[in-house]
Amino acid sequence: MLNKILNFTKVEHTAFSLPLIFTGAWMGGHNQWPRPSVLLLIVIAATGARIFGMSFNRIFDCRIDALNPRTAGRELPSGDMDLFTALTIAIAGLGAYLAACIALGPWCVYLSPLPLIPLLGYSLLKRFTPLCHFGIGLCLALAPLGAFVAAAGHPRFSVDVLLFSGFVFFWLSGADIIYAIMDIESDRQTGIHSI
Repeated sequence: MLNKILNFTKVEHTAFSLPLIFTGAWMGGHNQWPRPSVLLLIVIAATGARIFGMSFNRIFDCRIDALNPRTAGRELPSGDMDLFTALTIAIAGLGAYLAACIALGPWCVYLSPLPLIPLLGYSLLKRFTPLCHFGIGLCLALAPLGAFVAAAGHPRFSVDVLLFSGFVFFWLSGADIIYAIMDIESDRQTGIHSI
């Protein structure tokens, strides 16, 4: 079951975002590393947020995934996982994210709902707009900003971290456009929007 959960959430992909998150934390610490406990909480928050977002992506896309030969074998469309388990995983990710935000301080608590909105909604965009790729770009672009706030203790962003977040936005949006090439035929048949 653990293997199914790990495959369902693709939690290992969090490792690819850690350099971006750590860069935000470094900038928030005025070009110094925050305490190890803060870094650990940032990693927990990022991992929890990713589990939350990926789980709801898979839940919302279950019907679409079943129609696409590349994704039909995923846990939900193949029947290897039920909806209750998927929702439980999503809520556990949300719990880890919120617990880490609480431990990181008041500003992280106040701002914690902001990343949840694109994390919850980005996978729905492909039903309405070819600009959907920028939704996932926004999700990851918020990560270094969140790490900055966690390390700095305030949301007074430096120009450097804003520029870096912009880079992350365009980098991941572009990568998602390239990734979507694998599904051109399926997307055309099922009416999914994509650049």
